[in-house]
Amino acid sequence: MKFKITIISTLLGLLCFSPFTVVIAAPQISNEIITFKGISLDTPGVKNAVIKLCQEDESNRSHDIGSYHVEDKCTGAAFQKSQDIIWLSYGTLGKALGKITLGRDDSLVKVEIFGSKGEMQTQAGLLETKYGQPVKSVTQVENKMGTKFDKETFIWIDSRGSRITVETMYSKIDDGRIVIESASVLALEKRIGLWNAIEEQVEHKHELV
Repeated sequence: MKFKITIISTLLGLLCFSPFTVVIAAPQISNEIITFKGISLDTPGVKNAVIKLCQEDESNRSHDIGSYHVEDKCTGAAFQKSQDIIWLSYGTLGKALGKITLGRDDSLVKVEIFGSKGEMQTQAGLLETKYGQPVKSVTQVENKMGTKFDKETFIWIDSRGSRITVETMYSKIDDGRIVIESASVLALEKRIGLWNAIEEQVEHKHELV
């Protein structure tokens, strides 16, 4: 087991991160291929399978709440955009909000699932059983009152380059999320990050001239 201290300066929502993150597990590749409820990532033409999952929750279907009509999220115009927010289940999360992102070829490339800190810790345990030991980091964060908390982050990577990230804190102290990302999305994010870094360097040079 290796210990590594890395410096960060990220602000997230109402949280203020301390300058130290302790990584308490060495990276390793999972032997299990990462999927979302049996749907493979970066596989063209899985849109219908995602719609079928959407239909499992009645809240995603057309219904009325008083005088307000809720459109069906699973058919018709649904999933015509690249991202859709639906109700879904995952692990022990019987009902959770999730954001689904499809690629141009109707491949599943990203899923975000939101829940409480306790639910995220439970999911991390289940995912470890399936995918093996994650990379785990503990970051100290504090709220506006100066109270400090420990944010845990768990990361799994498979042989295809897909990744699962579980954060016990996200937008608030007790709100966490799970992010499932395909290799193509991670590669795109890396390219965007490199491009932004180049732009910053160019702008900095212009400022010096």
